[in-house]
Amino acid sequence: MTEPPPSVAQWPAGWWAVCRSRDLRRKPLAITVHGTPMALFRGESGHVGAVEDRCPHRMVPLSAGRIRGDTLACPYHGWRYDAGGCCTAIPGFAEGEQPDRPARRLPAVETREQDGLVWVGASADGALPYRGPLADRPGCHSFAWRTQAWGRLADVAENFLDGFHTHFVHAGLIRTESARRRVTARVRRQSDRVETEYLGEGKQSGVISRLLERDRATSFGRFILPGVAELEYRSPRRTELTITAYFTPAEAGAFTVNAVIATPGGPLLGRLKQAVITPLFRLALRQDADIVRLQTDTIARWGGPRFVSTRLDVMRPHMERLLSDGPVAGLDSCHESELWL
Repeated sequence: MTEPPPSVAQWPAGWWAVCRSRDLRRKPLAITVHGTPMALFRGESGHVGAVEDRCPHRMVPLSAGRIRGDTLACPYHGWRYDAGGCCTAIPGFAEGEQPDRPARRLPAVETREQDGLVWVGASADGALPYRGPLADRPGCHSFAWRTQAWGRLADVAENFLDGFHTHFVHAGLIRTESARRRVTARVRRQSDRVETEYLGEGKQSGVISRLLERDRATSFGRFILPGVAELEYRSPRRTELTITAYFTPAEAGAFTVNAVIATPGGPLLGRLKQAVITPLFRLALRQDADIVRLQTDTIARWGGPRFVSTRLDVMRPHMERLLSDGPVAGLDSCHESELWL
């Protein structure tokens, strides 16, 4: 007999992006977070609920059920559950008979909608999910993207943030090997994050930069606990593009990745940029997925990671410590190094 999945009570504290708001409509969604199968549903009032994906009566998945008002009805016998996991109705009960009992309740988690994404979980200190630099800035357009990644969090997040693979994995799309430039990498470590600012690079040599960027003044790569990776590109006068990716653990070694891409510009210009970005972004994601899958398979074949790092790997040591130690106050630091990027 297989081990049961972990309960939501075993999740680490934090908010976890699970889908785009537009993907959750009149039917519930089956999702997996931290190994726990969950049923995500939007009631008729618009409120979102997230409960463990099982009816306690006969263990049928609630994600196969239907929305009834602000409740989710089991497809087998019609038992209904609200967003808090309470049983609100059992068809066949006599009038006045109480359907809710402790044994009939389901573990549930809080939900939130923000920046076009649906989040589940909760922060222990009441903090809200991280928002990118362009969130709520007037005159900006944003859209959400959803994909999956396989590997360890440190590896898939490093792949997203690492500039030194782009000359090869994304040759011509983001950078080219023949157009490296000397840059200053300024690394800042804080209690819950690490940020690298790249100074002096200028406009990148790839297609994406030529189509979408003005002269680049600086760019940033950030890793923020519990699982946020972000790229920000600035011209001399403003931020031109941000890509904020939220990595949510699903099964072991698998992540749901929901990203918010934001650019300056009203609805018309924003949608035009979105139309240009989307196919290029899709190609880059496929290239990254292929290389990280090769990496993951090789790590497994050789019994674990055997990495040899250099001073070019500016983010990885800090990411490893953040993931192993968690937030640690008083470790703020800043240092610079010269690199050819």
